[in-house]
Amino acid sequence: MSSSRFVIVALFFCRLIASGQTVPSNVPSQYQSLYSELQGDISTFSQAISAQGNGSTYPTMFASQALTANSDLGSALLNPNYFQYDVMPELQELKALGVSAVSVHINFPILYEPYYGNQQTFQSYVSFYQQLAQQIHSMGMKMTAETTVASAEPGTNGATFQTYYLGLTWNEYIAGRAQNAVNVAQLIQPDYMSVITEPDSESQNSSQPNAGTPSGSLQELQTILAALQAANVTNVPVGAGAGTWINSFTTYIQNAISTSVSYIDTHMYSVSNSFPENALTAASMAHAAGLPIAMSETWCKKISAAQLASVQTALNSPTIDALDTMSFWEPLDQQYLQSVVNMAQAGQFLFVSPFWTTLYYASLSYATYGSQSPTAVLEASYSASINARSIGAFSTLGTAWETMILPSPDTTAPQVPSAPSIGQFSQTVVQVLWNATTDNVGVAGYNLFRNGTLLNTSSQVNFTDNSASPSTTYSYQVQAFDAAGNLSPLSAPASVTTLTPIAPPDKTPPSTPANVQGTAVTDQEIQVTWSPSIDNVSVTGYHVYRGSSPSSLAIFASVTTNSFTDNSVAPKTTYYYAVVAFDPSYNYSGQSATMGVTSLPDTTPPTVPANLVATATGCQQVNLSWAASTDNIHLSGYAIYWGKTPTSMITLARTTSTSYVDTISLAAGTTYYYAVAAYDEAMNYSAQSAVATAVTLPDTQPPTVPQNLVITAQSGTQINLAWPASTDNVAVYSYHIYRGINAQSLSLIGSSSSPSYSDSRSLKANQTYYYAVSASDASGNSSAQSAVFSVINP
Repeated sequence: MSSSRFVIVALFFCRLIASGQTVPSNVPSQYQSLYSELQGDISTFSQAISAQGNGSTYPTMFASQALTANSDLGSALLNPNYFQYDVMPELQELKALGVSAVSVHINFPILYEPYYGNQQTFQSYVSFYQQLAQQIHSMGMKMTAETTVASAEPGTNGATFQTYYLGLTWNEYIAGRAQNAVNVAQLIQPDYMSVITEPDSESQNSSQPNAGTPSGSLQELQTILAALQAANVTNVPVGAGAGTWINSFTTYIQNAISTSVSYIDTHMYSVSNSFPENALTAASMAHAAGLPIAMSETWCKKISAAQLASVQTALNSPTIDALDTMSFWEPLDQQYLQSVVNMAQAGQFLFVSPFWTTLYYASLSYATYGSQSPTAVLEASYSASINARSIGAFSTLGTAWETMILPSPDTTAPQVPSAPSIGQFSQTVVQVLWNATTDNVGVAGYNLFRNGTLLNTSSQVNFTDNSASPSTTYSYQVQAFDAAGNLSPLSAPASVTTLTPIAPPDKTPPSTPANVQGTAVTDQEIQVTWSPSIDNVSVTGYHVYRGSSPSSLAIFASVTTNSFTDNSVAPKTTYYYAVVAFDPSYNYSGQSATMGVTSLPDTTPPTVPANLVATATGCQQVNLSWAASTDNIHLSGYAIYWGKTPTSMITLARTTSTSYVDTISLAAGTTYYYAVAAYDEAMNYSAQSAVATAVTLPDTQPPTVPQNLVITAQSGTQINLAWPASTDNVAVYSYHIYRGINAQSLSLIGSSSSPSYSDSRSLKANQTYYYAVSASDASGNSSAQSAVFSVINP
């Protein structure tokens, strides 16, 4: 801004004060007193600005909020095409108004992965904001981010987030806030990031009382800064501060200055009670500490000094926000925004960002919406702004904002667009497409002309003309315009001739196919034939219906001749067929009579298994393998034959694989003979394979030595022995029992097939007997004798 312009604006406000600043006649009577009060407050603030300014210019970045990307919208951000049809038009129109930066709320917990419980949802929001940052930067603008907490505005998911806050302790809450800020800095990389801006609003929205106290807010800020430092975030300037209306405002600012923040951030929403002057005080404090000052949110909320007595409810009120949308406030909002621009120059602000940017495009009629609920009014305001952005339209407030922030009036028209192209077209519809053009500030939208007459105005670069007539030539031209109303020349034309109507459609179907016949050719093939149908134009083809019953027919194939070979049949199965004819206009005949036919049975056996190999891998195991057989339809499995001679083999087992491990009743050192036959699902068996022979390995391993022999003298004529069974790699066959009258000279006295024995042979009274036992297997392998045990026969 030039110094002369600053002086002129300051004098303008002084003149307003001197003239009494009359209230516009269209202001409803119940709001005239408030209008007058706010006029006076703005004038007082303007005098304070004039007293502080020195008439010099400062390179303030004039930003505006991208409300369509506000994280309080929650899951709506991820709707299909939302970015293209909602976010992109707002960015385009903000660019057209000349803003140099875009402000975006990326509030906790939108980029806090533990909130979701799954990485996929978290990554979806990361991708959304990465795309947003890339788009903002590609358009030549900066991105300033606020990462605070959600507010439950109508039409948003803020209430859902507030429920989540209630379940967090204070330490969990500030840790989550810190990680959200780290993720914004690392993953989105905005040009500036404000982390604490309205301690009182944050406390109200999060139900965390500590957030609304100077000490608690400072603890939260220190936690966030520590997390950013630990994550080695050095490329994103970080700001913090408070709303100018908050009690102990200078304490909050001084607390922020005492930390390592890169700049001080303020919010300004009220012009009463010297609250705006607090912004200038904060600027002085920041500059004295060597820090820049910024204002990431501001608007003139329509609140009287009396209402501000309950500031916690007044500043965060849908009722007040809804009142803001009425068109009769526009002159006052222009005065306020001009004072903000002057403040930014006088206070040397790094950036300022008005908040309610929906009013750049449209405001509402009090006569229509004054009696409706705040929620209904706010939703109507959002819809009106969306509709205005879709055609590149601006309110008087929007164009006034452009005039305020540009260094000089914009009189440069956009570049002439290149000739459009014609997309798809029909008899009555033509799709027209064109490339975006450029402007010294930004293109707001495009006018589309058809045959020299304005057809449509849009901020998009395509249009579907649904009002064309058949067999007509049309010429389309595009004209670009900017927010200041500058118009480019018309583009070169693109022409198209719509399609000519075709003759009346053919609605006569072919005749119904007759004489449907079926013949079973093989177990896998059925031939179906029928008499050709006739049609007034021609017969294009036939749909062949097939089913397992006359009532389950469905289209199975389409052919162009009057025959069909069905190669997808199972053996010995009945299939039912019918035929329908159709012509080029897809008129269908009636369905023919249904005919059933049974395929031939499967009598073809599989091929004989080859390369059978039998390998003994133990004294009781033989491994078999062979090459796979094939079958004309479906191989079901293999039968394995076994015997001790080639002529005495019997069926051993069945398997579906080409290998088998035989462990069934095999003896060591024995020759066994094997053969394999394949069979199919019709139980057709192949011949047996060549015989393979295997000799099981000899058994040379003795059983384990018997242990824990228990001897009991039952009477003078019987002594009983018992012991735990031994184990063997094959099987224990028997036990040998040894006895003697001393431990060194034991003799074999008997054997037992079980682990017990009763000795009644020639026993003498009062004699001590010594016993031991050994185990043997069927191959004659014997264990060593057990330990010797003794007993006295009574």
